[in-house]
Parts: sequence; C-alpha cells; structure tokens
Amino acid sequence: MINISELHNELISDATKVLIVGQQMDKIGKMISATIEARIQNELEQEYKDLNVESQGDLFEDLLKTAKEFDLLDDLALVPEPPKQDISTLKKRIKYCKNPMEKKKLEQELNALYKEHKRNRRTVS
Repeated sequence: MINISELHNELISDATKVLIVGQQMDKIGKMISATIEARIQNELEQEYKDLNVESQGDLFEDLLKTAKEFDLLDDLALVPEPPKQDISTLKKRIKYCKNPMEKKKLEQELNALYKEHKRNRRTVS
C-alpha cells in the first residue's frame, strides 16, 4: 500500500527543489546580464579612449559652454514659425491620414487656408 503522506511530502520536496532551482537560474541569468553589460560598457570606454574621444556627456557640456560663449543660445530661443502648407498638400495629407484626430486638425487648417485665400482675393481685386 502507498502511504499518501510520504507521497505528498515527496511531491512537495520535489516542487520545492524545482522552485529553488528556478530562483537560482534567475539569479544566474541576472549575474550574466550584469556581467555582459559591464563588459560592453568597459569595451565602449576603451574604444572612446583609443579614439581620443571623451564621453558624450562631456561633449554636450563643451558644446553648451561654446554656445554660451558666442551667445548662440539666444538665437536658438527664437524658433521661426513653420512655413504654411498649400491647399493641395493639405488635401493629400487629409486623404491619406488614418488618425481621425489628426485628420480633423488638418481639415481645420485647410478651412483656415481657404478663408485666407478668399480674403486675399477680395483685397487684391
């Protein structure tokens, strides 16, 4: 006769072993991943050193410092208005637009262009 309690204990111990092995595999995977990331980072740093290139953070800071010296940041603050589209281009964009919100916005722009075009014809005539 099979003792149910012994079978139950064996199943629980086997299940526990599987869980422990799974947890150990996760830890091993994380360690391997961390090791690979560290190795890649070291290789990249070595390549930067070999090329006599500083890290990108320093490069950005250098560009920012240079821009401040020549007052280029003031010029960048003034962003010109994007050029207006013509009616035919807007019609094509509306025709092939899949996003209903964008399509509605484009239709509003087209209506505004029509009104502006009509206003310009009246003032010229």
